[in-house]
Amino acid sequence: MSEKLFSKRYGQTTIIDLNNKNASPTIIIELIGYDKNILEIGTSTGYISRALKERRNRITGIEIDREAGLDAQEYCDRMIYDDVETLDLDKILEPGSFDIILCGDVLEHLKNPEFILKKIQKFLKPEGYMVVSLPNFCHGDVLFSLMNGDFRYTPVGLLDETHLRFFGLKNIFALFARCGYQVSDIHTTNFDIGKTELAIDVDKIPGDFLNFIRSLPNSSVYQFIFRAHPSENVEIPEIADIDFSQLFSESLVQTRHEIQFPLLQLISAKNLEIQETATRIELMTGMLADKDQQVRELANRAQSLEQSISAIENSTVWQLTMKFNENFIEKILPLNTQRRNSYDQRLMRIRRKVTRLASGGGRGEFRKNIFLSPAQKFFHHILDLRKSLASNVKKSSYPQRSELTPEKMQEIREEIKQFTCQPRLSIITPVYNVDERWLSMCVDSVLNQVYENWEFCIVDDASTKKHVVETLKRYSGSDERIRVSYHKENQGISETTNNAIKMATGEFIVFLDNDDLLSQIALFEIVRLLNTHPDADIIYSDEDKTDSDNVLGEPFFKPDWSPEYFRGVMYVGHVLTVRKTVAENTGLLDKKFDFVQDYEFMLRLSENTRKIYHIPKILYHWRKIRGSVASDAGSKGDVGSLQVQAVNAHLQRLKLPATARKGKIPHRVIISPLPRNTFPLISIVIPSKDNPELIKRCLQSIFGTTTYPNFEVIVVDNNTTDKQAIDIINSFPVKKVDYQSPFNFSKINNFGSNYARGDYLVFLNNDTFIHSEDWIENLLYYVEQPDVAAAGPLLKFPDDTVQHAGVVLGFRGTADHVMRNYPVDCDGYAGSLSCAREVSAVTAACMMVKKSLFDDVGGFDEHYSVIYQDVDLCLKFLSRGYRIIFNPRVIITHYECSTRDKNHYDLIDKNLLLDRWEEIIRRGDSYYNCNFDLDNYGPGNRGYVLRINEEIF
Repeated sequence: MSEKLFSKRYGQTTIIDLNNKNASPTIIIELIGYDKNILEIGTSTGYISRALKERRNRITGIEIDREAGLDAQEYCDRMIYDDVETLDLDKILEPGSFDIILCGDVLEHLKNPEFILKKIQKFLKPEGYMVVSLPNFCHGDVLFSLMNGDFRYTPVGLLDETHLRFFGLKNIFALFARCGYQVSDIHTTNFDIGKTELAIDVDKIPGDFLNFIRSLPNSSVYQFIFRAHPSENVEIPEIADIDFSQLFSESLVQTRHEIQFPLLQLISAKNLEIQETATRIELMTGMLADKDQQVRELANRAQSLEQSISAIENSTVWQLTMKFNENFIEKILPLNTQRRNSYDQRLMRIRRKVTRLASGGGRGEFRKNIFLSPAQKFFHHILDLRKSLASNVKKSSYPQRSELTPEKMQEIREEIKQFTCQPRLSIITPVYNVDERWLSMCVDSVLNQVYENWEFCIVDDASTKKHVVETLKRYSGSDERIRVSYHKENQGISETTNNAIKMATGEFIVFLDNDDLLSQIALFEIVRLLNTHPDADIIYSDEDKTDSDNVLGEPFFKPDWSPEYFRGVMYVGHVLTVRKTVAENTGLLDKKFDFVQDYEFMLRLSENTRKIYHIPKILYHWRKIRGSVASDAGSKGDVGSLQVQAVNAHLQRLKLPATARKGKIPHRVIISPLPRNTFPLISIVIPSKDNPELIKRCLQSIFGTTTYPNFEVIVVDNNTTDKQAIDIINSFPVKKVDYQSPFNFSKINNFGSNYARGDYLVFLNNDTFIHSEDWIENLLYYVEQPDVAAAGPLLKFPDDTVQHAGVVLGFRGTADHVMRNYPVDCDGYAGSLSCAREVSAVTAACMMVKKSLFDDVGGFDEHYSVIYQDVDLCLKFLSRGYRIIFNPRVIITHYECSTRDKNHYDLIDKNLLLDRWEEIIRRGDSYYNCNFDLDNYGPGNRGYVLRINEEIF
């Protein structure tokens, strides 16, 4: 039970709760401090006197109500029972005898407060000052009461029935200036509209009108608490008149939303229709061009074949061969007999063995399996194979890999024997008019797999090139694990893939394009992961590209599963392995999304399972030839529109209030939040000391740029002595709180967060400048999501290069920013600077967090003084299963380290981070591929440097 004090005049008063930072007595006591000689005018029952006495202050009290004064007398060194307005103070008090004169909620009760303020000034010591609290008559609840024609006095509060005077911020400055006082160090207590004793029913107020009143300066301020120093040269801060037109226009959020949102939906739907129509037209145009090209190719090929046939038929070799066929082979091995079929199959096996032997050497060079089209005669095949091997072996354009040695092969086979899980893998390949060379190499890359429990499900989509069917029939007869089906009519890539999936009998399906290659250990690595993580539903790997000369290059090293990144970048790609039951439950591929069908399928898969694993090795070689997406991102028409359409459908299924659009760079999707109809309070906490130019620039950018209507700014002043800086802070509608201890970044921000009323906190450095007007909306979109703890923006240097684009664990042995000094407008590594993505941490130079979660983890760890407290906080979030998001849609200039020594590096903070999180850091950053070099990160190195390591393959 809280202790109570009582009098008839004041009623019952609760002893002060000093933990309540939103109460004027708490702020008054903090402004007074310890060991002062105080004149307290209006002691009431002594509830403030008691707390001041406990801080060794000496109190002379004046109280008009004797009953209340008798309670207060216990805590006062001297008690005077009288009316301060009629009392002759000169007879009872000595001039210059008090450090502080306290008027807590007093002046509003006086007939002539100006007379009293002048009258008591002489009793202050030369360095003395007043501490004053006054209720704010401009609170939104009072304004609504007046507009409702209801000026209703209450027993206590803003319209206390004993109030004779009413105050707003402007006339507080004016009154004290007339009396010779300089007002400073203004604090406030705050209650939102509808939360005061006037009990305004906000549900009956139109949303936009409520937003307008909330946007008025100090509309949520309940009381002002401040210091007032006697001064002969009083300066009144300039408080600009309100631009009511602008405020009212900005507050019409809900009305605009009600008008705009249906229109935006209609426009969006029409745009989608237009995009779909344009896409269909473009696809049809492309198909017509393809058909024309095919016709020309067929005509040229026919002419060439006629010439070749003529030359062959007239050659001596042909004549001898035909004679040999007629006299020997055709007689002893007639066509369509079992002996002839066996003969043809033996030729196929010989070809495969010769190919393996030919590709198995390499003297340490980076070789690829090279499989040429079979000649119609065995002798021609051997000759062509030799020529091919001599001309096509080339070195890789990035670190060489060694072929599997016999010892390594045996080691892998022994490991496979120990696997408790050896599932059948069904390789899914749709085929259509692929070059014979690439198709043969693709099939042979499957036949060469070390792991042998697989089946190859191939569906030909009515190819018009004769060699496709011939090649598939030849292979299907050579190995019973190769199963082929043929469409009579072309059905498109999605339906063809679905039919291949329906053929599958394996527990997992593995997607392979008809001209690409699997590495020899691809299936082995997949099954190895399944033995470590038997719960896995989806697996993908790193990949590279192979050109028409079979030279590997352009490796793509991917992060672990990053759903936000995947919405913006089609990064999962190959080799994609999916548990078949999960694929079937998801609904297989959608033919409406042909050309991005695998991307759209993966979006839906990710909605049904979170058991998604990444193998950080190159297990897939993507064919880069003319007309392929690997070679030209625009080769398949406007796939960007289909990609956006897929993401928008995905967002709608997840009920995420956002819309997708194409980025400036191909194959990039930008996510933007939809217009809002609710606006939770955002508390922006800014630590600051001196540097008037910094805090002014920062606050001007917030109040001059921000479109979000409901935020508060808390400036935590760390012993500012610069008068200009103080005046600038006081000129903005901010809550200023004093942190008087030595600089400690963690403690300062924790201290400021205690004064925050919002559901979400933004920690912001004072050396920042905000460029994005919708910065709060874009960060809030992510932090509102249940599994997101924090979000941060793209911070740039004044020269438009990147300062912060997320934090990578392991840089400098601890953690540091990635892509530092990249151009702000570039794509970064594979879209990592264009699109929002998961990161392990963001900097507290600008970080939005859930306040409830921030409090739950204990805020910033105050053992960190200067650095790494933001990394520590984010790691605490990650350890609880939350995501951290970097959002490049929000751009802020950071004049880094403008308020402290740039060369200062706290080794204690570093060792503390390693002591707590070294094991996590050693494991590697989930969102920064382990094949990138951490050790070489430093000045001039911006990350994404390849680590020389054969294990990447």
